[in-house]
Amino acid sequence: MGLCQSNLEIKKSNAGIMFTNGTHVLCGYQPNKKIPIISGFGGKIKENETLNIAAIRETLEELFNINPSPDLLLYLENILKTRYASFNKNYYIIKLSFSDLFKIIKILASKQYVSPLYDFWPINIRELIFNRKIMYTNEISHLCILPCILDLKIDQCFIDDINLFMSS
Repeated sequence: MGLCQSNLEIKKSNAGIMFTNGTHVLCGYQPNKKIPIISGFGGKIKENETLNIAAIRETLEELFNINPSPDLLLYLENILKTRYASFNKNYYIIKLSFSDLFKIIKILASKQYVSPLYDFWPINIRELIFNRKIMYTNEISHLCILPCILDLKIDQCFIDDINLFMSS
């Protein structure tokens, strides 16, 4: 059956992947939302698509701006078959480690995928975040790592400081 699946999957409309090491989580900035936000990776499930395949597809599209082949999606689903997944309202979320992200990156590189977001295929999280071309037309423009903290809030003064220095 692959990753944890549920008989309820037809009622669910979104799926994604959360990459974490238990203390930090990989996130992305979505500049084109009505209210721009930092969020995880994922999106809508296509017709005849399983939750797992949708989660993997959406994540690869958002991280690398690529169109993964059905064979690649099935291969990755098989590789990631023992991972934890859960439902959060109408959202199916798969929890993977940063090590799993490295495996995915290596597999994509071995299959010679090319991303318009990178001059050279990233080989680690540092390159994934800092070598990314910032394109505000993408669903996810920037990547970042946040601490895994319940009820995370960012100080408005810090946000104001960022805005001050970014505008100068």
